[in-house]
Amino acid sequence: MCRKHLVLARRCRVKSLLFGGWRVIFFEMKSRVGSRGFWVAIAALSIFVLWWGVMSLFVLKQNRDKAAVREYTTRVRPMLAADPRFKDVQLMGYSCDNVMYPYMPIFGKVSSQEDWDALDNLIQTCKPPVAIWVRSVRVAPEQSPPKAP
Repeated sequence: MCRKHLVLARRCRVKSLLFGGWRVIFFEMKSRVGSRGFWVAIAALSIFVLWWGVMSLFVLKQNRDKAAVREYTTRVRPMLAADPRFKDVQLMGYSCDNVMYPYMPIFGKVSSQEDWDALDNLIQTCKPPVAIWVRSVRVAPEQSPPKAP
């Protein structure tokens, strides 16, 4: 055996076969399952798969919330448009800064505190699927008639 084969023979188990008058040498590499690099790679792969699974669950939750908000807005917008007290109120769609805490903003203004309470009552009785920012609807200040000079 040449020097190269002797070095490999120390690291590996050597098998040789006679095949048609030629000597063929097979090297069986030692198993690397017990090595530290193998377990580091398995741990990194496991962490990646776990992270990917959690992110997938967040996306599923967000898609479910978006569909529920879409259904809710199609049901409530005609009610808001039918009531003249809420002509300046706009029901927006799904928003989220964090997937775990989505919200649905409502913007605009109403003419009195009673109208604001009626709007809040209408929104809450329709059972919103996510939190709603009704507080972004402002009560317009009372406008007094202009003074004559």
